[in-house]
Amino acid sequence: MRNIGVICGGFSSEREVSLKSAKNIYNSIDKNLFTPYLIRLDPDGFKCIFLDSDIELDVDMNDFSFNADGRVQINCAIITVHGTPGEDGKIQGYFDIIGLPYINSGALPSALSFNKWFCNKTLSAFGIQIAPSLVIRKGEGYQAKTIIDKLGLPIFVKPTNAGSSFGISKVTEESQLLGAIEFGFKEGDELILEAFIKGRELTCGVVKTEDKPYALPITEIITSNDFFDYNAKYNGESNEVTPADISNDLKEKIQRTAEEVYDILQLSGLARIDFIAMDNQPYLIEVNTTPGMSDASIIPQMIAKDNKKFSDILTALLRKKL
Repeated sequence: MRNIGVICGGFSSEREVSLKSAKNIYNSIDKNLFTPYLIRLDPDGFKCIFLDSDIELDVDMNDFSFNADGRVQINCAIITVHGTPGEDGKIQGYFDIIGLPYINSGALPSALSFNKWFCNKTLSAFGIQIAPSLVIRKGEGYQAKTIIDKLGLPIFVKPTNAGSSFGISKVTEESQLLGAIEFGFKEGDELILEAFIKGRELTCGVVKTEDKPYALPITEIITSNDFFDYNAKYNGESNEVTPADISNDLKEKIQRTAEEVYDILQLSGLARIDFIAMDNQPYLIEVNTTPGMSDASIIPQMIAKDNKKFSDILTALLRKKL
């Protein structure tokens, strides 16, 4: 059987989320077809870890193998490192260099999608509707009045290179803007500021196991929080309705747009495209090339509602690479 490395950990605020995603993927891999291994990225390198013991084995960075009663060679990887260096394409680039296949999006699509500013500007050039926005960088000057004159209020302040809603604030009055920007800069050196779009928050998973991308059922995210923040995502402070109770027209627009985005960016594996729907029109908010895969995550819910098995999709994706 082929050996599959489920890559988790990393150095970002999303490390713990990554570990939860990896365990769910590990448990969902068909053990009759593949032998999965959990491989955690730590500051001092990759380590193979075992859920039923405290054993940790160093992974050889030259060929991504390790010694466990004999040499074990990883044949394909599933990257579940949320944030850098997994979601921004750095691990993908390393795997490309050593010739290790993986089911995720490649280095360039991952890097582009991870930067919210460049991703949204790229997609807008292809006609995808996005919220009005601007970018500010640490060390550069900005004027609160100029920002508000351009974007109005409320404004969302987001790090361009962070996930799981870390560093995000919703600003409803000018006096809050400085604090929101300082808070955002704790997660990264670049922030995207987006005009608030009042509407329903909807998200659509997309997967490509054959020739064309396939949109999964749409989920509506309903929360009493100001937005879909970390607590809403992972601590049960939201209601996620799958399939979303929306018109067939809006459903078609979102699913076709999600598939189009997947194609434009040349994504691979499982991805999730987030939207706000206003006046029956979807506005793209974010592209997630390494979406959460824990029990609380949305993609596994979408797959189940589509009468498919997560394990079957993983099998199809792995077989494409092996």
